[in-house]
Amino acid sequence: MPKERRISPRFALQVPITLTVPDAGLKVHGTTRDISGGGIFLYADAPVHTSDEIQLTLALPYQLSPSEVRVACRVKVLRLEQQNGSSSKGIATAIQAFDFLQE
Repeated sequence: MPKERRISPRFALQVPITLTVPDAGLKVHGTTRDISGGGIFLYADAPVHTSDEIQLTLALPYQLSPSEVRVACRVKVLRLEQQNGSSSKGIATAIQAFDFLQE
């Protein structure tokens, strides 16, 4: 059995996200599958490759805080998984930096 490499617990959380692919000047919408302190797994139809750095913007639901919290993250793509019968791909990312956005 492979050894678990995660250092932060994962939380199943499906929220809409916007990916910005800087090299392509492209914005794509997607959905998270789960989030941890170190990374985000998401589904999107985005032209990304392993080791790419992309920007994500998401809003954490108000159930997790007194009001909706918008977060911008710079992430590195670690792994891609093609989804059967879908144009979306699973994208495993590692968070490089993040910032809370003001309304």
